[in-house]
Amino acid sequence: FGMNLLINRFIYVGISNYFRSRNHLYNRVLILGYNDTAKKLDEYFSEQGINTRVVGFVETESKVLELTRHPVFTDFDRAIDNAIDLEVQEIYSTITPEQDKHIYTLMQKAEMECIRFKIVPDLSVLIGSGFGIGFGVGVGASQLSYGQNVRCPQNQICFSLLLSLFLSPQ
Repeated sequence: FGMNLLINRFIYVGISNYFRSRNHLYNRVLILGYNDTAKKLDEYFSEQGINTRVVGFVETESKVLELTRHPVFTDFDRAIDNAIDLEVQEIYSTITPEQDKHIYTLMQKAEMECIRFKIVPDLSVLIGSGFGIGFGVGVGASQLSYGQNVRCPQNQICFSLLLSLFLSPQ
């Protein structure tokens, strides 16, 4: 059993390294906005995204006050043209249409060019600091956490325990 597990692990590492080394297999991503959510997206794609590569950010020059790992394009009007030039397949916007009405026109242009457009809102602005999103066993769950004042009901504890027992690897 142990030898099979070792061989399986070497095969997995070899295949994943093979796919990481192929540039044409990457899903290229452009991120609109440069804020904490955009930084988290970039970090997520660099660590967890096996076939995803961030090619840059789009943000006004005055809002970028630090060095980035990727280029920052400063013209929102040319965001779709830059995405076409860079062969981008997906655009993630950390700016909601309520924050900037120009996002609607960018969404329409992206749709006309067959580029997927996804909005990832910064929930801390909308709800406040007591909101968090937790991921367990591949399932996202939002929760309000206000520190020690809120007690967790017993049924949530039992459900979490049963879920971890049944879904944990043997």
